[in-house]
Amino acid sequence: MSEDIRSDPVCNSSGCTQYLFPEADKSKDWPKNYPVNNFGMDRTTAGDLANIPVAEHIIGQRWVSMGTEENKEKFHNKAKDVDYNFAPELDHNIVDSQANLANAE
Repeated sequence: MSEDIRSDPVCNSSGCTQYLFPEADKSKDWPKNYPVNNFGMDRTTAGDLANIPVAEHIIGQRWVSMGTEENKEKFHNKAKDVDYNFAPELDHNIVDSQANLANAE
């Protein structure tokens, strides 16, 4: 049995040679770490950000991001604060039913 970590999921455990992945060709490597021009913020995004104060003024409410303390308290999931018992005691009817089932079997 081969300890080849490049096994192909198409083949079975005995291996096969017809569906092998191609070997990596280092001569066809692409350029990396080249400089990229920074043309600033997109005009659409800049316009959207400029319109936020206008929209807040129209609706009369400030839009706050989810990461603020105000929203963390407001939208906190209270269900996560509950210490849930993952191994509760069974109801006496269930205990009796299980005992009766064991006796019947």
